[in-house]
Amino acid sequence: MSTQRPATEARDDKPSVPGWTHDYTLVPLDDDCWEIIDLVCDARAASYVDDRTTDVLLTGEKDDDTEDKHVTGVAGEVATAMALDLPVLEALDLSVSASGDDGADLELRRGVQERRIDIKAHWSLPVGSTPQLLVEKEKAESGEQDAYVFGQVWDSNWAAIHGWTTQEELLERGWIEGPPKWQQQNWTMTVDMLRPISELRGWMDGVGWQW
Repeated sequence: MSTQRPATEARDDKPSVPGWTHDYTLVPLDDDCWEIIDLVCDARAASYVDDRTTDVLLTGEKDDDTEDKHVTGVAGEVATAMALDLPVLEALDLSVSASGDDGADLELRRGVQERRIDIKAHWSLPVGSTPQLLVEKEKAESGEQDAYVFGQVWDSNWAAIHGWTTQEELLERGWIEGPPKWQQQNWTMTVDMLRPISELRGWMDGVGWQW
């Protein structure tokens, strides 16, 4: 297995999704991908301390909802790195601290410029209406992230990268929705408002983390 660049070549069983008209990218999640996802989850769990156990996987007893949420997030990050044609383990942050991370899942570089990317992913089947990008209101308005990538994982075989938007575009073109539809106040955009991931791939010339 290559843990750096899993295969992303076209597959004969690549599904089409009725009703999806936006410019999304489908990423196959094969055994190599899931080995990487497990590796990243384990590395993050090993970097964690015992005083905060609700947000990451820890050895021993695990809450199923917490585990699902954590694996979904890492799967979304892996799929995004693959869609951007990045070496996966170089692109992803393997550590998590007791105080949490700074919200950036990926940092892309173009010369001396840098974009801090927050990857939003959820696990659901591609049925019904298309999903919406949701970013917690306070976090979106803080300006800590430069851009957001929106992904969706379904079963264990596929992830869709719906697209991306900048923080400025989210606040200019999006709107706020909250309870009772959602548990909290969020800035939101529909998937057809997002830029295709190919635009972000064309912007960058490297990846780098601020350690």
